Amino acid sequence: MQTLEAEANPAEEACGTSPEHRRGLAANLLYKCLLSACADALPRSEASGADTLERRAQSGQQDYEEELQPAPIGRAMPKLEARAQAAGEAKYVNDAPAARSELFAAFVQAPEAPAALRDIKADEAEQVPGYHSIITAKDLEGKYENNVVSALIPAMFAQKEELLASSEIRYSGQPVAIVLASSQWAADQAARLVVVDYEQTGDPITSVAEAVAKNSVIMQAPDDNVGEDFDQAYDGQACQVEGQLVINEQAHFSIETLTASVAPTEEGLVVTAPHQWVDALAMTLSRILGRPANQIRVVSPRIGGGFGGKLLMIDLVAAACAVASDSLGRPVRMYMSLGPTLALAMKRPGMLLRYRAAAGPDEKLRATSWDISSEAGYTLNMQAMLADELKHSIDSAFFCPSYRLSLKQMRTDKPESTFVRGPGPAPACLANLLLMDHLAFQLGVDPIEFKYRNLYSDGQIDIVGNTRRGDNFQRMWRELHQAAEVEKRLAEIAEFNKNNRFRKRGLDMSASSYNIFYDRGRPSQVYLALQASDGSVTLSHGGAEMGQGIGVKAAQAAAAILEIDINLVKIKATDSHVLPNNEVTGGSSTSEWNCQAAVDAATQIKERLRPIREANPDASWKDLLNKASQAGVSLAAMGSYYCKNGDRKGSRYSSTGVGVTEAEVDILTGEFEIRRADLMMDVGKSLNPGVDIGQIEGAFVMGLGYYTMERTLYDSDSAKNLTDGTWNYKVPQAADIPRDLRVHVLRNSPNEAGVLSTKAIGEPPICLAATCVTAVKRAIEAFREQTGKPKQFLAFDPPLTPEKVLQLSGVSAADRVIRQK
Repeated sequence: MQTLEAEANPAEEACGTSPEHRRGLAANLLYKCLLSACADALPRSEASGADTLERRAQSGQQDYEEELQPAPIGRAMPKLEARAQAAGEAKYVNDAPAARSELFAAFVQAPEAPAALRDIKADEAEQVPGYHSIITAKDLEGKYENNVVSALIPAMFAQKEELLASSEIRYSGQPVAIVLASSQWAADQAARLVVVDYEQTGDPITSVAEAVAKNSVIMQAPDDNVGEDFDQAYDGQACQVEGQLVINEQAHFSIETLTASVAPTEEGLVVTAPHQWVDALAMTLSRILGRPANQIRVVSPRIGGGFGGKLLMIDLVAAACAVASDSLGRPVRMYMSLGPTLALAMKRPGMLLRYRAAAGPDEKLRATSWDISSEAGYTLNMQAMLADELKHSIDSAFFCPSYRLSLKQMRTDKPESTFVRGPGPAPACLANLLLMDHLAFQLGVDPIEFKYRNLYSDGQIDIVGNTRRGDNFQRMWRELHQAAEVEKRLAEIAEFNKNNRFRKRGLDMSASSYNIFYDRGRPSQVYLALQASDGSVTLSHGGAEMGQGIGVKAAQAAAAILEIDINLVKIKATDSHVLPNNEVTGGSSTSEWNCQAAVDAATQIKERLRPIREANPDASWKDLLNKASQAGVSLAAMGSYYCKNGDRKGSRYSSTGVGVTEAEVDILTGEFEIRRADLMMDVGKSLNPGVDIGQIEGAFVMGLGYYTMERTLYDSDSAKNLTDGTWNYKVPQAADIPRDLRVHVLRNSPNEAGVLSTKAIGEPPICLAATCVTAVKRAIEAFREQTGKPKQFLAFDPPLTPEKVLQLSGVSAADRVIRQK
């Protein structure tokens, strides 16, 4: 083994693990073979090192209570389109058959950045069968506005974002031209053959750490001092820690990639696109094309994965199709495959976070300082909106009387950063958890008990300046601690670790808090239309259905008010001409707003029907509507809901939760599995516990990927994204789901600040997956303690991949010995 480790010389690989890791792993794998061969002669504690992790079939438990208010509001039921989706029958944008004259579009993407664009040559592309034409920035001059900056960006921050690069290439993958052909295959092939003539103008900056080192600051927010004076609170404390971590990017990696289609009609352009804010897309296209909004109709039937991924990036694709369709008078569509999508994809920003923190002898936090550098990409636009969300989330679930906060946005030569599920809280929760871990280590106390001591209590002031009320942290902690059998399992884990030298288990528990923002610029709207002929109901809403169940919840609300069977309700595609002037779908709260809008619309109709019902108390629903129609009663109504945060700063309320995770680690390979995860969320009065639990489970698994698997790598010379496919960018798969996943919905906890007493749930649970990281850390610490390695705080930069697990474990030649019975 020593010879193997000494002589193995793995080559450097751009997307592979380090040569040091592969050299040590090779020796460890040989050692596992020897342990297997000698298993009968070895103590079981040693022989178990030969075993590999067994990915068994998963199981799950859901603990909830239906609180009908009235039915079917509060009933656990599947989404109305769930069966069609499960059967593969649900239709997405690109499933629509092509029109006879339809053209297909593909972007020609810049290979390197930063660079000056010199010329674009399509000679070879023109030879591809089916090739039609090419559009460059020069073709837009004088006809269209070459700027796709979204209406989502506040005017004070908005910076130009070119649809097609005109002279300056800002990032590798940036569109420089649009190729049109008779099929998507031909368009893609031709786009790859277009020659982009360019000249690099400098060395690219491809990471937040590099941007910090080069002081590439695009914006710096004023420093914040919250609560007591930091220096006074920090100085003199017996326990003081400082450290830093770099958190990597995360891609949306939706099942449905970027796509759109545009068709010219005598009334204008009909744009079909999976978009989270159809109004914003309509406004953007109206500005680019120079057409009034009533000539731009945007329809979004459903979205195959959103969480911020179907906002600005869809604008690029839809704008390309719209420009081509408007100039040629023909339908145009584009469907980008995964590689080109990831090349230009906006992602969760990379961050470098430096901290200083102090705790007192009573194990209570005294002072915390965060110096945060967040990666904006080549432009500030989206990051300007992320600043407050990140700063307002860094406290997570824990009270500290003094904060000092500094935030800088860093420019890099990459696509701009954007929203991904839990944009501020997801990285903030992990950073805060590792800080709490550091303090507990320095104090020499149990990290679970330390976190419990510092949970927010009613009456305390948080980092935003709000007085905490109704978080239920202590109650959820105690209930989940008991339900998850934490003490019993800790004892079992200790016994397992004692009897297994190279297989270790760990468990951790933590909490999260997520601010739910109600201050929006527009109302949420629902349009209800009742059919007198048969009693059926059509419901149109201004939100975007992307898996979160916004449609079924709105239907439940309407059915409850009208007192009808929910099966009579049919959800229609979101349409900017049916419901203009709507709000963006995001921030996890759009579902509840649309429910209140549905209640408003249904209540209007119910009031109109009241005299008819009183005159015909025994009439069936169908007969009632028929009589009402004959009496001249309107059976359609527009409902709306517009609300602000109220007295709270930065949010209407907080969505809170607690989680316990147990992991098992193969110390010799660094591989691990999540044996069990217990999650408890306070969702107020759930509008649909079945859908909400699905969101909790999905968010946890997405967080598992963010914290332990997903990483992006860029070429240092060209700034090209090297992790542009499933071979190099790893997301959680079926075997990565916790072996035992148990979800508890807190009972008897109405939310007075929320619509229908509910709480938002789409994004908040992602934060609880941070406990996967610290559970693995507990297992690593157990190995290091048993083998007599130096006791030290284990710092690392996430994601916590098997390579980093092996590195932190510190397995050496001294550990690879054969001990006979």
